Amino acid sequence: MNGLAGKTALVTGANSETGQAIAVRLAREGCNVVINYGRKIEEGKYTEKLVLQAADEAGNSVQTLLVQGDISKEDDIVRMVNIAIERFGSLDVLVEQRRNSFCISFA
Repeated sequence: MNGLAGKTALVTGANSETGQAIAVRLAREGCNVVINYGRKIEEGKYTEKLVLQAADEAGNSVQTLLVQGDISKEDDIVRMVNIAIERFGSLDVLVEQRRNSFCISFA
């Protein structure tokens, strides 16, 4: 995952075990992480804590952003992408994580 420092990633389902692991790995690589959570902000905040801790341990300074949304709803997806771009200026990586599968897209 070289070259991710300073990039921005949106990780959907980041409160799941797989989503958390991906978000943490991106932060270790120096990537800013937009953390999507479903209904419980506490789960998003826990993932955010893990992300920031991992980045710090790796000597990286990253920013995070929590966004609530349902990835089965197109309006929520568009809103989350727009919020990420507003905050960070671009969206470089999209990780769509559902149940036991995920898809990673690079801009």
